[in-house]
Amino acid sequence: MPTRLAETQAYASQANLPDCLTIDFQKVDEIDSSGVALLLHWRREAAKLNKSLRYVHLPANLVELAALYGVDGMIQCPSQSCA
Repeated sequence: MPTRLAETQAYASQANLPDCLTIDFQKVDEIDSSGVALLLHWRREAAKLNKSLRYVHLPANLVELAALYGVDGMIQCPSQSCA
């Protein structure tokens, strides 16, 4: 896991990132509350760089957890969709 995080951080610090990044969760079956926190963290970090994130194919339990915590609008932002 630390290797993946380092790779992700290296990718995110590139100067030539697109204005909107799409993160696909199609191969993720389940996620816990720490995953919800991570998605929110990614969104905050993207905002610092004036970038948008779009999450697609979210697992049902992630959508349910986000709704339970009242952050579903922050996870699923249709207004920030990528063109």
